[in-house]
Amino acid sequence: MSDDLATKFMIRDVEGNLFGPATMETLVKWARDGRLAAEQELSEDGESWTPVDAFPELAMDWAAELAPGKFFGPVNRDAMREFMRSGDISEEVAKFVRVKSIDESPSDLKAENDDLRVQLEQLRSDFTERTSKMEAELSAATAEKLRVAGELSTRDLDFEAERQAISAERSSIAAERQSLAAEKSKLKAELAKADKHAALLAAQVADNEAMKRSHAADMARIAELEKKLEDATGEVTKLKADIETQAADARRRIKDAEIAALAEKREMEAKLKEAQAAADAVTALRKRDDAARRLASQLASLLAADAESAEIVDAEIIEGTSDEEVQLS
Repeated sequence: MSDDLATKFMIRDVEGNLFGPATMETLVKWARDGRLAAEQELSEDGESWTPVDAFPELAMDWAAELAPGKFFGPVNRDAMREFMRSGDISEEVAKFVRVKSIDESPSDLKAENDDLRVQLEQLRSDFTERTSKMEAELSAATAEKLRVAGELSTRDLDFEAERQAISAERSSIAAERQSLAAEKSKLKAELAKADKHAALLAAQVADNEAMKRSHAADMARIAELEKKLEDATGEVTKLKADIETQAADARRRIKDAEIAALAEKREMEAKLKEAQAAADAVTALRKRDDAARRLASQLASLLAADAESAEIVDAEIIEGTSDEEVQLS
C-alpha cells in the first residue's frame, strides 16, 4: 500500500464493475460520505486488489449489528454518524469499532460513544425546535394562504370578467384584421392583375409596331414575288407547250417502236417455228440413222451366222413405226 496521496486507485465492486481512477484524498472524502462499502476493493495496477477497509487512511473501522448475526460495515465514523442522523441505522443497535492497536482501550471507545450520544441528543433537540418553529410558520402560512386565496378568488372573478371582455374585443379586432387582410390581399391581387395587363398591353403595342414594319417589308416582298411569279408563269406556259410537243413526238416514236417490235416479234415467232421444224427433222433423221445402224448390225450378224445357205431378202423400213420396229421381207 502506498502513502502517496497523489497515487490513483481503481475501485472494484462485488459484481466486478470498475470505477475510477481516484486519488486517496478523493477516496477519503468518499469514505466519510458513505460512498465506499466494505465489499469493494482498491488496486494501483489493476492486478493486485486489496479490501477498502484495509487502508488506514480511510478509517473504515465502525460497524453496527442491525439484527442478531447481521452486521453493517465497517464504514468511516463520519459515515456512521450520517446514517444514524438520517435514521438509516437505529440509535438503539449495537455499534462496534475495530481496535487497531493496544493503545486503543474500551474506555476510550466508551468516551467516544458517549460523545456521539451527546451529539445525537443535541441534534434531536435542534430538530425538535426547528420542527416546532416550522409547524408554527406553517400554520401562519396556511392562514395567510386562506386569506390570499379568498382575495384571489374575488380577483379571479374580476379578472375573468375583464378577460372575457378583452377576449371579445380581441375577437372583434382579429375579425377586423382578417377582413382588412382579405381586402388587402384582394387589392394586391387586383394591382398585380393590372400590372400584368399593362405589361401585356405594352408588349402588344411593341408587337403591333413590329408587325407594321414587318407588314411593309412583306408587301414589298409580295410585289417582288408577284413580278417573279408573272415572269415564271410565262416561262411555265412556254415550257408546257414545249413539253406537250415533245410528248406528242415521244408518243409517236413509241407507237412506231411498238409496231416495229410487233413485226419483229412475228418474224421471231416464224423463225422459231422454222427452227423447231428443223429440229424435229434432225431428230427424225437421227432416229432413222439409228434404226439403219441397228438393221445393218442385224444383217451382219445374220450373214456371219449363215453365210452359205442363207438367202438374203430385201429389207424394207416401214415409215411411221418406232425406232425398234423393223419389218424384214
